[in-house]
Amino acid sequence: MLSQKQFADASNHLKAYGDALRCVEQIAERRQALTHYKTTTNTLVNGLKAEEIKLEGAEVMNVNRGADSNFSMVRAFTFAKALFNEHGFSKI
Repeated sequence: MLSQKQFADASNHLKAYGDALRCVEQIAERRQALTHYKTTTNTLVNGLKAEEIKLEGAEVMNVNRGADSNFSMVRAFTFAKALFNEHGFSKI
């Protein structure tokens, strides 16, 4: 049988262990967010340098307005914009 002190020590240890796991999870989430940000930024910068896209206001645009873009960010932006307009989110 555990003494009161052993039980308290075990409880404290499990609390500290749980805190450590939450800390590790937060660090992993932050690192993943930073990696995603770096990847997205590099994609946009490379697209701008290669003159595949241009930024117009807050929009990512194809350099040739009439043509469909092969650049994934332009397709994603166009899809998101259409989705927002379709469901009325742009009116909020």
